[in-house]
Amino acid sequence: MTELVESFQSKPTQTILQDITGLSSSLTPKLRRPVKLMAVSGEQTLAIASHNLNGIALEHLEFVQGYGKAAWSLPIDRVNHALAIAQKPDVILTTFSEVMTIRGSQQNLSEIRGTGADIRTINSPQDALKIAQENPSKQVVFFAVGYEDSVLSTAQTVGQAAAEGISNFSVYCNHMTLIPAIKAILDY
Repeated sequence: MTELVESFQSKPTQTILQDITGLSSSLTPKLRRPVKLMAVSGEQTLAIASHNLNGIALEHLEFVQGYGKAAWSLPIDRVNHALAIAQKPDVILTTFSEVMTIRGSQQNLSEIRGTGADIRTINSPQDALKIAQENPSKQVVFFAVGYEDSVLSTAQTVGQAAAEGISNFSVYCNHMTLIPAIKAILDY
């Protein structure tokens, strides 16, 4: 798995852009319109911005901002489960900042953190694992939220925890798939 990620990461941005441009150029005559690539998560938006892809004028290709954060689509029962986990003694709940204000049936994570629950915002699953290493007497739960593009980093972190024998780390996995939404758009 790591080799696959490294091979993609090592591919020069210019080469990736050439591949995308070639594909969009070949599709445009069939579609009779330019190809639009939609960034649907924060990670994708950051990748497009960091490589200045949206600043490059391409005749057959347009980058557009899409759906938004996966946290905005969390079912209320998932938030309620996270709230219950966070209120358990000897638990540190970790999650991303955008999840903190998503409301459950009665409260959100920010509100129960204010009552003493140990909830910490992180930037990556690796941050949650580090918290587990630093707090061996506590159970650290990563409230994982994201689309398909965030699954890999969560899985790699779980693998690392297992390889290092870190037994106080767990994941409450709430990754979502965009396939039904994409299918609905394509079928429209």
